Amino acid sequence: MKLQVPFIQLPLAFDAAVIAEEIAALGEAPWRPHPQGYAGNWGLPLLAVEGDPEDDRTAGPMRPTPYLDRCPYTRQVLASLGAVCGRTRFMRLDGNAEVSAHVDNNYYWRERVRVHVPVITRPEVRFECGDAAVNMAAGECWIFDTWRLHRVLNPAETRRIHLVADTVGGEGFWQLVSAGRRHDQAPSQWSPKRVAPGAAATLATESCNRPEVMTPWELRDTLSFIFSEALPHPVLVQLQGLAATFSRNWHALWSQFGDSQAGKPAFRAEAQRFSEALPPFKGMFALRNGVDLTVSIRSLALLPSVKDSDLSREPTEPREHAPLPPPGPRPVERDDAMFERPVFVVCAPRSGSTMLFQALGQAPRLYTLGRENYSVLEGVPALHPRERAFDSNRLDAADASDDVIATLRARYLDELRDREGRPPAGVPVRMMDKTPKNALRVSFLAKVFPEAQF
Repeated sequence: MKLQVPFIQLPLAFDAAVIAEEIAALGEAPWRPHPQGYAGNWGLPLLAVEGDPEDDRTAGPMRPTPYLDRCPYTRQVLASLGAVCGRTRFMRLDGNAEVSAHVDNNYYWRERVRVHVPVITRPEVRFECGDAAVNMAAGECWIFDTWRLHRVLNPAETRRIHLVADTVGGEGFWQLVSAGRRHDQAPSQWSPKRVAPGAAATLATESCNRPEVMTPWELRDTLSFIFSEALPHPVLVQLQGLAATFSRNWHALWSQFGDSQAGKPAFRAEAQRFSEALPPFKGMFALRNGVDLTVSIRSLALLPSVKDSDLSREPTEPREHAPLPPPGPRPVERDDAMFERPVFVVCAPRSGSTMLFQALGQAPRLYTLGRENYSVLEGVPALHPRERAFDSNRLDAADASDDVIATLRARYLDELRDREGRPPAGVPVRMMDKTPKNALRVSFLAKVFPEAQF
């Protein structure tokens, strides 16, 4: 869940030693490797689908596993959160291991808070989220913004174990959050409520966490959230238009079928059509947390839109409703979804290149800067001649770092215009550039634009 700050400590304190005793009594057998196989990461399921500790899914009724039944104080800790609890585990991180940096870009976690109760830890263990880092001490209770890039580092020789619960919350839970302490606030008057072992615990658990068919209201809200997180881009409106059409069509189908089984084929077909429109935009737009926008659309909106849908793979074969390609040689597969075979005129000064540029620039659906590229290229600080003490304008492939490539491609796309002065209406864009200095930058430009022609 996206929060206003990276970390919030809840006003609760638990007896970590008692939880540690319950963990020790379970032994080593219940621990399972991380589902994605991350080295040094282990889980012990406490709430799982139908109470099955072998089931790592996030869809289905979450019920206590036999291991939670053997941990009465842990159950009491979970109940004290005042929340409806979802998938819950003990999570163990080996010494000198880490939880690698990632964003929880998944339908289940978009509206769920992840609660951490450290059980066994050391002061040098560091939890990073966004630009903040904390050490969660044993017995404390924390939540954090899973929408930001986050990771955990355990440089100690000993294992770290946390109780980790996912939850949509509840009335009591959100009261705790309101009374919580931001990670950057001084704890001078901080007085968490201590939860001592012994009280009976009634635990509320999830029964419904994945729709048969996503409602049009949830779909619209999800797409709105994703686009609100997108970084500005001149052609983002094109993808927004496709998403708006998809959303309207979905609402029409909902009016006809609701979430009945009879309507699922139509919903799946609509989701598939939108999915097939996404590949050309892949890699063009980033969200504020660094996730590709199209990846987020697939994870948060398309994959969970219809239960048991299979939209996990991008289309690679023509669909029945798409015309087959004409006979003859097949077009070359393209890797660049943004620029189609950019043309760079390589020339000496005063060689007639301006006349060539003006003539070619009249071609329809061709986009240029309308001038030479000095301000666009040298406007990137790392590419200005001052970085070379004004010794030369030469750039080679070594100068094309990932950051430089992304920045320069965005700057070009932002300023390109056709012969009528109009910006690109979609992607990929056919671009031409004429600057005599290009003669000193061929290997550099070839790396920035892999399909470039010179």
